[in-house]
Amino acid sequence: DMAKLIYHCNNKPKQEIEIPDEREVYIGRAQHSTATTITLNDECISRCHAKLEKRVLPEGGACHVLTDEGSTNGTYLFNGEFFRKLQPQEEITLVEGDRIKFSKHEFEYHDGV
Repeated sequence: DMAKLIYHCNNKPKQEIEIPDEREVYIGRAQHSTATTITLNDECISRCHAKLEKRVLPEGGACHVLTDEGSTNGTYLFNGEFFRKLQPQEEITLVEGDRIKFSKHEFEYHDGV
């Protein structure tokens, strides 16, 4: 199965977004000039908000590494107690069930394994 982000929103049904099987996928309000983009059409999302990079693991398989691309309203990772804001260009290796926020939009990461 493909890795995916499951969108959580207060009053809306959950929406699944499959992460394209590419080395780099951007998350943003606008299409990236050269890369595939998961577009979130909301003013609180930066044009180029964050990046998901697929990396092959030495033991086989792959993981996704999340990086904030210097967004205005931040990228956050839930650490079990609260959502921690990522520093620009800080790399986080996502694991199954991780909760991420791009500005106020919350997603849950599934690795598809």
